[in-house]
Amino acid sequence: MNYYQIVAFAQNLKKQNMAVYNNDRDPNDMMWEKQNDSFINDAYEEESKLHTEFMNEVVYHDYSYMMSDSHSVYMSGRNHEKQIEEKLHALINICRYAADDLLDEVISAVPQRYNDVDSNGNDLTHRVIRSWFKPYLESI
Repeated sequence: MNYYQIVAFAQNLKKQNMAVYNNDRDPNDMMWEKQNDSFINDAYEEESKLHTEFMNEVVYHDYSYMMSDSHSVYMSGRNHEKQIEEKLHALINICRYAADDLLDEVISAVPQRYNDVDSNGNDLTHRVIRSWFKPYLESI
C-alpha cells in the first residue's frame, strides 16, 4: 500500500467507526471505545503527517526548475512538483481539506521570490502554486 492508500484507508476506518460509534455502540463496552478512539486518532495522525510533509515540500520547492538548462535539475524539479500535486490531491479529496483555506495557507507560507509579477501581482512562485489549485477552485 502506498502512502495515499494508507491515508484513504485511515479515512475510511474513521468514517466507519464514527458511524458505528453514533449508531450501534454498546455504552458499556469500554474496550470498543478504546479501539475506536485508536482508529480515529491514527487517521488524524496520518492526515497531520501528510499536511506537514506537504507544507514542508511546498516551502522548499525549487520553483525555477523549469528554467534550468540541466535536464537532471528539470526532471528532479518536475518529479518533486508531481509529488506535491499528489499530496495536495490527497489533502483535498481524501482528507477533505478546504482548497481555498489550504491555498491561503500555502500562499502565506511561501514568499514571492521573483520580480516577474503578472497583472494580478503574482510572481513565478505564486503562479505555480495557484496552478496546482486550479482543478479545485473555480475562481483562480
